[in-house]
Amino acid sequence: MNSLTIHDIDFGYHNADQIEEHLHQLDRSGGGGAERLEDLRKRGLIDAIGCGCNLEARNAHSWDDDAHEKLCERIADLVDLDFFVVAGAYTLLETRALRRIIPMCRERGIGIVAATPFAGGWLADPERATTYMYGSASDTIRGKTKRIQRVCKQYDVPLPAAALQFQLACPLVAAVIPGAKSPEEVTGNYRLANQEIPDSFWSDLKRLRLLDPNADVPNQA
Repeated sequence: MNSLTIHDIDFGYHNADQIEEHLHQLDRSGGGGAERLEDLRKRGLIDAIGCGCNLEARNAHSWDDDAHEKLCERIADLVDLDFFVVAGAYTLLETRALRRIIPMCRERGIGIVAATPFAGGWLADPERATTYMYGSASDTIRGKTKRIQRVCKQYDVPLPAAALQFQLACPLVAAVIPGAKSPEEVTGNYRLANQEIPDSFWSDLKRLRLLDPNADVPNQA
C-alpha cells in the first residue's frame, strides 16, 4: 500500500505560531493541502493519508493537559485521514492515547499505525537502555518498569514480547513499527510477536494497576 504521512505537526517540534501556519497550509480555505492530498488518493496515486502523533521527551508537556489531543482533532477536522501514526502515547508504559486519541479514531473510522512499541528502546532492554522516549527515564517510569518486569519473570515472558503484543492487541492498530537495525532484529521481532503469553499475565498487569483496565490485551475481549 502506498501511503502519504504528514510529519510531525507537534508541540515541541514547532512553536505555536509555526503550528498555526502548518494548519493554515492544510486548510481548504488556506493553502489547500488537505484537498490536494485527498485528490491524490482519489486519483489512485496514493492509497491512504496519515499523520504523526507523538508523545516523547521534547513534547511531553503538551500531553499534561489536552493541548496535543485538541491539535490532533483539529488536524482530523482538516484532513480526511485514514490513520494516525501514534508514537509514545500507546505503549505498555504509557496509554494516554486512550483518553481521546483512540476514542476519536474509533468514532471517525481512523486506523492507527503504532510506533515505538519499545518506547525508544527502553522496553527492549531496560538494563542497557540509556533513554526513554529520547529523554531521561523518570523515577516513575523506572519503578513501573521494574514492577512489570517482576510479572514478566513470574510468567517467563520477555518484556519486549509483552510490549509488542500489547500494541498489536488494539483493534484499531493496522500495523506496528518496532524498528530494526539488522535482519536479525527483524526475525527477532517476529518471534516476539508470536511468543505465547498466557491470559493471566495480562490479567495480573491490570489487577496490579500496571495497565489501564480499558486497554485491549491479546486473547481477551
